[in-house]
Amino acid sequence: FHSESSSLSSLIKAGFTSAFALAILAACSDKISAPTGADRPADAGIVVVETQVSDSEKNPAIGPSGSMLKAPGSAAMLVSPSAASSFAMGVGYSVLAVPFAPEAAPTANAGPNCDDCVMFNVPLGFSFIYYGTTYTKLNISSNGFLGFGATMGHGCCRGGAIPSNDVTNNIIALAWSDWMPNRVVGGIRYETRGSAPNRRFVLQFNNVPEYGAIGRLTVQLVLAEESNEITIYAPSMSVSRSDHIVTQGTENSVGTIAAFVPGRVRNFFNLSSDAVRFTPTPNQRPVLTMPANISLVLDIGACAAVVNAGSAIVTDDTDGFSLVPVRSDALDLEAPYPSGVTTIAWTVTDAGGLQATANQTVSVNDEENPSVTAPASISADNDPGMGSAALAAGRAVAADNCPNVAVAGARSDGAVFSAAYPVGMTTITWTASDESGNSALATQTVMVRDVEAPSISVANIELDATMRNGAVVSFVTPASDNVGVTGVSCTRQSGSIFPVGSTSVTCTAVDAAGNRAAGTFVVTVHGAAEQIIALIGFVEGLELHNGTANPMLNQLRHALDDVENESGASCKKMNDFLRMVTSRKGSEIFGDDSAKMLADARRILSVLGCQ
Repeated sequence: FHSESSSLSSLIKAGFTSAFALAILAACSDKISAPTGADRPADAGIVVVETQVSDSEKNPAIGPSGSMLKAPGSAAMLVSPSAASSFAMGVGYSVLAVPFAPEAAPTANAGPNCDDCVMFNVPLGFSFIYYGTTYTKLNISSNGFLGFGATMGHGCCRGGAIPSNDVTNNIIALAWSDWMPNRVVGGIRYETRGSAPNRRFVLQFNNVPEYGAIGRLTVQLVLAEESNEITIYAPSMSVSRSDHIVTQGTENSVGTIAAFVPGRVRNFFNLSSDAVRFTPTPNQRPVLTMPANISLVLDIGACAAVVNAGSAIVTDDTDGFSLVPVRSDALDLEAPYPSGVTTIAWTVTDAGGLQATANQTVSVNDEENPSVTAPASISADNDPGMGSAALAAGRAVAADNCPNVAVAGARSDGAVFSAAYPVGMTTITWTASDESGNSALATQTVMVRDVEAPSISVANIELDATMRNGAVVSFVTPASDNVGVTGVSCTRQSGSIFPVGSTSVTCTAVDAAGNRAAGTFVVTVHGAAEQIIALIGFVEGLELHNGTANPMLNQLRHALDDVENESGASCKKMNDFLRMVTSRKGSEIFGDDSAKMLADARRILSVLGCQ
């Protein structure tokens, strides 16, 4: 193609380098708000709405700088048509210089014939897909651009920034600036040509003058059915005023995507025999920009939090998509978020059916400890005969800001809860734990008193004295207890010398709880007289021959008679008995009988204290 400005030609051939260098400079001072009178009409029938714009807005005292350009990172570079299909891809559209071959100028329908106005609801005659959305109507601005749908706010009046989410979105800018088609006859014409599926909508500005200056615009737009290509032919375009910047290119409905030739956005440039085509690129998968993950702490007493999760941002090369968030708990996005981690799966589906999914997490942290109340402490007596008591300790009660708090108890003796509780103190530690790991403790005591006394066994003892002052007596007093005997004590100890006669002994068993049990028995020690009488009875019981028995019995009877006198006669008579038994041993008295009589006699001699 050709341009009347050699500097512009150099800029276009420089391609991306110039476009990106200029993209960093923001256009922020040259904006016109939507006038009150530019309300959009109903979407039925062709309606022309004129915007009332003051001269100060149309013609600012200080014109915008030529450096006020904005270009997307995907802006295309145009090359000569002779360079075989060499072009760069735009976002949504590829941009290519094509041979200058405009169609015949349309004559069928007149466009808007007024200053700063828009003709709404112009029928295309076929369906045209623009940034992924299908349209059958468009809106024509008197200032060198057209738009689709309800996102074109008004038709005023200087080349705007694209992409820019403002009151004028979803547009095709042929030569967006300040033009006056009402100053010429047939300034704007359009018609639909051809037959399906190759129909074309042709719009042309015919020698339209620049507002308040000498510039002129002749430009033709061709929209093609089925291919959805956009071709702009510019036989001539010139601007002469310093405040009349020009924009040429395409922009989507939310002002986030645009395609254009570098240097043709909010810039001063002239065109001659120029042609550029915007071809839809293959549908690209949408991109999700996720809201930040959220982490917060629950309010005291709450188990859920109202959270503004935000919204994912969708970037796509076409208009029209559905964005669906699905929470892992299946609740609505606005519903309170429970304690724990909730995942939000954001899924976008674009107009072409391509999808993208990404996750966001909402972490609601429960840092509140539960409360736990232990059952009342217990005090009980031991079960009869047992060192323990079978008791029901109850169960602790827990409360928490969130449900599903668990309670567990542990006995200090390590036993299971069904086991009987031993005598003494057992401590139960109750722990309440919630699902977030918060916990609380409470204790309960179980006191089992040992109220059962020990038992002790005693029996009377009877034995012969072995010495003058009595006999050494040893005895055992068995004692038992439900828990254990800690000690047994007696009024006379086993192994001590008991005197002749009867002696009463009391023994007491004590357990660890201080319970006592006592038993009394009698120790009877037979003296010399009782032993002589017993020996007389033994001899008589042997039924010995009178000649053998009588002499021995006489000695024993005389010894018995003298026991109390302590004259020594008893000792002599007992010794005589010993000699008689010894002399008759084996002849008249045999075996064990003689041994017993000898042992008894010698013991009696000891009790008598005989020398």
